[in-house]
Amino acid sequence: MPRFLNHYECPRCDNEWSDEWDCTCDDRCPDCDLSCSPVESDDLEGDDA
Repeated sequence: MPRFLNHYECPRCDNEWSDEWDCTCDDRCPDCDLSCSPVESDDLEGDDA
């Protein structure tokens, strides 16, 4: 199954975080709960991580 490390930046509170998903999907800011799209995604498929 493909895995992605998605990187997010919240425009409301400027929080930055990363989360691993099986797609490049939106996530909710852990500080203010705003739905945010990834600003960048790393394809982890094939990595041994």
